[in-house]
Amino acid sequence: MSWETALIGTILSDPASYHEAGHLLPSDFNGANQIIWAEIISMVQQDSNIDNRTIVENLRRSPDWQRMADNDTPENYIARLIQDRGTNVKNYAHEVLAASTRRAMKRNAALIAAAAEDENRQLEEILDYAENQIMRLRRSRADNGYTLGDLFALFMPRFQAQLDGTFVPAWKPQVEVVRSMMKYAEDSETIIIAARPGNGKSSYIRFEFLKAAMGNPELNLTPKKPVIFNLDNDKLDYPRNLLALYTGIDNQKIKEPRLLSSRELQMINKGAKYLSSVPLRIEEASGWTAAMIVRRALELRQKGELDIMAVDYIQQVRNGIANRNEDVGTTISLIRAFGMTHGVPQFVASQMSRAVEQRGNDNGPLLSDLRDSGVLEQDGSIIMFPRVSWDRQPTIAQVSRWRKNLDARGNPLENPIVVPVRFHFEKNRNGPIGLSPEVAWDKSTGNYEAVPA
Repeated sequence: MSWETALIGTILSDPASYHEAGHLLPSDFNGANQIIWAEIISMVQQDSNIDNRTIVENLRRSPDWQRMADNDTPENYIARLIQDRGTNVKNYAHEVLAASTRRAMKRNAALIAAAAEDENRQLEEILDYAENQIMRLRRSRADNGYTLGDLFALFMPRFQAQLDGTFVPAWKPQVEVVRSMMKYAEDSETIIIAARPGNGKSSYIRFEFLKAAMGNPELNLTPKKPVIFNLDNDKLDYPRNLLALYTGIDNQKIKEPRLLSSRELQMINKGAKYLSSVPLRIEEASGWTAAMIVRRALELRQKGELDIMAVDYIQQVRNGIANRNEDVGTTISLIRAFGMTHGVPQFVASQMSRAVEQRGNDNGPLLSDLRDSGVLEQDGSIIMFPRVSWDRQPTIAQVSRWRKNLDARGNPLENPIVVPVRFHFEKNRNGPIGLSPEVAWDKSTGNYEAVPA
């Protein structure tokens, strides 16, 4: 039994123990174990369960399997790994990493020796080369660097999953018009949602995060574990707003429960019972620094209680830096670094300047409208602006498209409840920029619905 087989066999028997070895790369293993470890990493990154049967099926399709497994069958190989399982994954991972580092040292020593034999090279050049080889080895272990072999070992199983239709993205928008602009988010994406007050940035986050926590079989989406770091709203706003979203009952009526009918009360009680079991977490982060948010996010990630996260909103995070651009820059940099390191998409709500209002609806928002914008423009991989798409003084015909906007006599309300919204994509690293189609935003429930023809 080797450390490699003990490690993989134990994780195949107890998938929860993977977190003790998640820092290892396929190149840290030998032979067929490289392929199996790449499959395990691919499953974890897609938030899928580590499933032995799926691994066997994927190995059968792997063009490298027969070459690296000496004609052994995937079933037999996996069975032997499980027989070699142990109990101390952390120790096994340490030994696998140590063996991998020793192999790298031997390769580097051979390269240095070959350089020393080359009499056409200057001694100083050879010494610099030797020093660089040793320093590169140190950095690769400290900084989680990847060889192309590691990257392709991670990429190809995912590529095959996309071909097979089994790929599960880190996050997929459930508002259809947003999905038309960005199919899905990668597991290190930084998504900035910016709007003036009353245009629904917090409402949109609540909608998407509740839907993510519930899952959606129609889109092949299993439930996620989203976390919202709340810096702007009263904590009791969340159950009321989420109940309105789930039940379709006006949140103002939920605020005044005596206005509710007996049927609505039953819906509220049933909804509260269901939502209590949904894995959406709200962290009260008022007064927190970015470092405190990241520290808590890391703790939740290590416990398996965080898949995606949101900060609502970034300008409320204070790090004690007098210059506001630098302060916001520190926040977005730390949050982005956490997401990239730990494979967590991050949603960052942001304020906007008044300049967009002064230009009128004929002129859409610009990246420069982001408050404290410089670093947000740079670090956001996707930047979108939800914005009510009609004029400040909509016509009666515009307001009357939705029945909710009419009073009992059929007259339009002074403050419409349902409004059309477009998402302005001003930066979209993996998709188009521009305007999304319209979607109807129901302010009374926080729901997003198709616009009537």
